[in-house]
Formats: sequence, structure tokens, C-alpha cells
Amino acid sequence: MLKNPPEVIVVGAGAAGLAAAYELSRRGRSVLVLESADRVGGRILTTKTASGHPVELGAEFVHGEPPALCRIIRDHHLQTEPVRGEFLCFEEGRLQDCHGFFEDADRVLQELPKNGPDMSFEDFLRSQGSEFSADARKRACSFVEGFNAADPARISVRSLVQASEFEERHGGDVQMRIASGYSVVPDTLMQLLPASLAEVKVGRTVTEIRWSPGEVRLSCDSNDGQESCSARCCIITVPIGVLQRSASGKGRLRIEPFPDATASALRQVAMGNVVRFTLEFDKIFWPKDMSFLFAQAEAIPTWWSRTGLPLITGWCAGPRCAPLLGLSSDQLADRALPILAKMLGETEASLRQTFHNIYFHDWHNDPCTLGAYSYVVAGGVSAPFELARPVANTLFFAGEATDANGRSGTVDGAIASGQQAAQMILEVSK
Repeated sequence: MLKNPPEVIVVGAGAAGLAAAYELSRRGRSVLVLESADRVGGRILTTKTASGHPVELGAEFVHGEPPALCRIIRDHHLQTEPVRGEFLCFEEGRLQDCHGFFEDADRVLQELPKNGPDMSFEDFLRSQGSEFSADARKRACSFVEGFNAADPARISVRSLVQASEFEERHGGDVQMRIASGYSVVPDTLMQLLPASLAEVKVGRTVTEIRWSPGEVRLSCDSNDGQESCSARCCIITVPIGVLQRSASGKGRLRIEPFPDATASALRQVAMGNVVRFTLEFDKIFWPKDMSFLFAQAEAIPTWWSRTGLPLITGWCAGPRCAPLLGLSSDQLADRALPILAKMLGETEASLRQTFHNIYFHDWHNDPCTLGAYSYVVAGGVSAPFELARPVANTLFFAGEATDANGRSGTVDGAIASGQQAAQMILEVSK
């Protein structure tokens, strides 16, 4: 517990907030972190099966060797495991090799313009006339929608180029998992916080931030009633969906006054939706060497497994997941089992006999997130930079959506943004 009022208050104990708190406290600054959920980690959320196997409900993969995240993995000896196995596609009524699925998508994505005016991905495809086949267009759209949780009619081409360039610099073709579960990353950051300089309070829903240059006052709700606190400055790390609701005046978080430049930048980013769940069975009935399965024509188009475990994850992202939003876990299982049965040559009845459990978190309706992760809309490629710009050296914003280096939507981007916000505070408070 802090003995004196904090110098900095951080709103949100996800990867960005905890990274910021660590950077500040290790440099001697006192920090109070307020988190509305009853846990830390934000959109990192690992649960366990009855036999102890980790199941990710949020972030799962480490794409390549992103520096901010990999530094934590390396320095604290976190074990990773590579993603291995075959990629299969369900096409023409059967499972088969993907026959150029990724080659088609890559062929389109490699032609994205690196210069000139920005446009949406859909507008880019229209501008190419008959340059690409109908299959290549469809596969590229499916990839952009699924990987970025984005609407191809809205997402910025320039932002896609930025993300691609970042991955090329940091080995994005390699994919890993955190062996014991992704939650070990925020847990590690928590363990690093010095108790004398950093305090994390969960179950504190910040309802109001009133500020003037050099001073912030916060009000929050907790199980014990209302609380208030103050500091010289504040880092706000809530997801973009929550921040956009706040800017509209309709959210549970009120910022007075709401910075005009921040509100403008928020109009140039969007919160994507994802419906993901993991089904647990008593046995494995898919090909044992399968890692990913793609089924563009199905309501749940992407699936993946973990070698040797009777667990399979279904994923649907972007606009096409709209019919699944708001469904309960049981309803999702009812949608998923017939699709799996058709793809894998089983009967639905046989799958139900061996179906054991479903693991699911509704990020869309979670008031702490209001969606999955962000993407930049056409014309808004500078929005992450603008979001990260300090407001009167008093309000600082961090989180994956504020990373201007092509890492939006990633844990690495969230960590780096928190570190950057902390560094800016350290610079102005020397």
C-alpha cells in the first residue's frame, strides 16, 4: 500500500497499464493502478481445463519476435512453444490442402501501395480492376477480416502496409504460444512492481476523470462504495471501444474536459469484433497433424488445435461475426458442432457424445472492453500517433490502439505503448 498520494494514476491493469506502472516505479515514481475488472491482464485471459491445460480466452499467439514482448519472455525465462502442424482447408465439401490460399492472399497484399493517398482495402481491390482472380480477392478479404478483426470496406491500406513491414522486420512468419498460458505475462509484470511504489487495485471502475494542467482527480466505484484519488498526471489505457463511448458522452467513464484532439483521433480508428471459443472433447477426432483449418464458406471460418490435446478453437472476426455476437456459450456450441461434424466427416450426434466443455468470454459485451482489438480506418494512419500524444503533459493515453509502429491489435503494441507513456512522463518530470 502506498504511504503517500501517488505521482501517477494508471487507469487499466492490462498489458499497457502494467508495463507503464513497472517503468515508472522502477524509476522511483509512485503509481496507483485502478482496474475495473476483478483481475489484471485486460484482454489477456487464460483459464485451465480440469486436467490443467491452458486455454486462452483472449490473446493467444506471439507473431514473430516482437521486441517489447520478447524482452519480457527472455528476461524472465518464460517458456514458449512453436505452432506446428499442417494447414488444411475445407473446400468443395472435403478437407484438403489449402491449394494456394495463402499464396493468393500474399499476392494481393504484396501489391498494397506504400505511397500515395490512403484508401480502404476494398477500394484498393476495386482500383486493381481484373488484376487479381475472384478467388484471390476473396481469400485476401477473408485474411484481412479474420486477422485484423476488420471491415475490408473500412480498414486503412497504409496501416496494413505498416503492420506487414513490422512483421518483416521481426520475423512475423514464426508463431509461438506461451507454454503455460499468456496470463503469465501480466502476472510477471505484477510481480515486478515494488510494493512501496506501486499499488494495483482491482474492482475499481473509474467513472470520472477531471483534469487541468498538472492535476487530475478521479472518482471510481468499488464494492465498498465510491472512492476518489488525485495525482499530477494520469495514463489512460482503457480499450478504444470504452474510450469512444466516453468521448460520445454515453459511457460509464466521463473525462472532463474530453480533449478535442483525442476525440478527433478516435474517429479514425475502429474497434473490431471477434467471437472465439474453445471446445473440449474426450478425444481427438481431427487430423492429428492439423494446426489450422480454414473454411471460408462456413459461419465459423477459422479453427485451430494444439498438438496432442482434445481442444479445438473456433474463430470468427470482423463484420461476418455479427450473427454470433451476443450468443451464449451453449448457443455457440450448438452452432459449432454441426460445422465441425460436416468438415471432419462425423455425425453431430457422435460429436455431442464426446463433447465435454466450451470455454468462452464475450469481449463484445464485456463493459471493460466493448470489442476485441482496434484497427485504423482509411485516412487515419496518423491516428495512433495522435492518440499517444500527451495532453498538456497531464493526460497520457496508452494501449494497443495507440501504437504507431504497426503493432495495433497486439500484446507487444500494448506493452510498448505503456512503456512509451511512462517514458514521456519521466522526461517531463525530470
